[in-house]
Amino acid sequence: MNESKTGSEQEDLMKTKKLARLIVKQKKMIFDQWECLVCGFCCTRFRFGMKGDDLERWDGLIVDSNIGRYPLRDFVNFDSHVYSKMGDLFFHPETKEWLFPCPFLGEQDGKHPCLIHDSRIKPNVCKDWHSTLIDLRCRATRQIVKRKFGLKFKDEDEEYQYFKQLNVHVQQFQHEQLFGLSLKILLDLCKNPEILQDKSSR
Repeated sequence: MNESKTGSEQEDLMKTKKLARLIVKQKKMIFDQWECLVCGFCCTRFRFGMKGDDLERWDGLIVDSNIGRYPLRDFVNFDSHVYSKMGDLFFHPETKEWLFPCPFLGEQDGKHPCLIHDSRIKPNVCKDWHSTLIDLRCRATRQIVKRKFGLKFKDEDEEYQYFKQLNVHVQQFQHEQLFGLSLKILLDLCKNPEILQDKSSR
């Protein structure tokens, strides 16, 4: 009895992994079809961090938030032990308390639009969301996957549990893919060290 159950579980696992690989192969299609549902899920579940040219772009900008109007750079507390270049945003401009969920998460007609959605202002980590890696915690992504592969569920809980397990394998395969690409680049550089020399001489 236990052996039969184990066999069934193994079969389900193989099917899940096979689907995960197919999803990763369909990355471009998913990115092309993806459109934000403005549900606020990522804004209320994940932590934010500065990246790239965020500070430079925010210089001199004064913005509206759920706690008032302040210079955007004042939401960054450089003295906090929590802060790092890829650490947590945002902090209260006056009390320096960490603010979560995001203080720029709006609410309108059942949706949650970003108050700093302008690409010239929005943090890079938010702009990059769903532009490099597939994440099945995103509802818009799940809709695409369900439609593409004909997945149906009896209720939201069943869907959540299924995608939770599926996402583990999707993340694993994506990171293996990235590791393989990085390894290939490293090997190419070892075979052709003149590439680095050419760049350093420029």
